[in-house]
Amino acid sequence: MSDAGHHSEWPNTTSIPDSISYSISTSAALTKVDVTVEQKTEITQIIKEEKVDPVDVDVDLSVGVIVPQTVKVKLKQLPPRIVEIVPGYEGYLFFVLADGRIVIVEPSTLKIVVILA
Repeated sequence: MSDAGHHSEWPNTTSIPDSISYSISTSAALTKVDVTVEQKTEITQIIKEEKVDPVDVDVDLSVGVIVPQTVKVKLKQLPPRIVEIVPGYEGYLFFVLADGRIVIVEPSTLKIVVILA
């Protein structure tokens, strides 16, 4: 009898990871900002006009990667003109790589959300 009672607890413990992964995927979905090709072109033009010093990075950067500590100090606030084009980017940060690519970073997680060539 005690085995059956102990066994019935298993469904409860397996539901905990489900709820955790659900909340993670929900919060990730909230931070995703959809940007059209036209908006990406405008963002690129505006940032090029800003004349930002490029950042040399010795790690492989891709969307979803958290920016390294060495880059964190060089992050800049996205210009207000970009937030007017893409309101979802309010408060977001960016930096420019030595090869000219523009990297936009989500402020609370410091994860890369988009890399513009």
